[in-house]
Amino acid sequence: MGDNLRAGKIRMVFVADAIPDDLRRIVEFLNEQMNPAEVLAVEVKQYVAEDHGLRTLAPAVYGRTAAASAKSSIAQPSLRELRDKADEDVRALWTLLEQWADKEGRLLTNTAAGVIVSGRNDLRIAQLYPKNRALCINLDPLRGRGREELAEACLATLRTLTNKQLTSAYPFFPAHDAVAKWDDIVKLLDQLATV
Repeated sequence: MGDNLRAGKIRMVFVADAIPDDLRRIVEFLNEQMNPAEVLAVEVKQYVAEDHGLRTLAPAVYGRTAAASAKSSIAQPSLRELRDKADEDVRALWTLLEQWADKEGRLLTNTAAGVIVSGRNDLRIAQLYPKNRALCINLDPLRGRGREELAEACLATLRTLTNKQLTSAYPFFPAHDAVAKWDDIVKLLDQLATV
């Protein structure tokens, strides 16, 4: 879910028993303007048969205009195109991650946004985002599993390897620095992959 939020892939839904015309126009406007986010309104009318007491719900969805449909049908670049368009450091890091995954028997999952690096029990430990030219390390989930000390140690290590300011939850580590400090990054990935 965090990957989708960072990529802006969200769906906002307004649900009511009646959707006023003003709200419908706002939803349609937002849905046409926000890419890749989707904005919809769902009107759920209730009909009751008085003689039987039966209730029927009749939903109607608003916001899916022709312009919004055209927006969502714009072709996303393939993974190959994403890799080909990436800078040299990103391509080098991508190759290093593939080699590490092959050697260690780890799972790499290709997505439209890049590559997900998984550890034990298919837990995501990092993502390579070519457009951001960074390797995002998932430290917040460690904290959620009671591994605060490990998360803080990993963050401290990462901060010694780059001049870039890193956030504490999901630090975006520059691809250039990851390639230059690959031996240190591999140790960190090995450690995270066994948690």
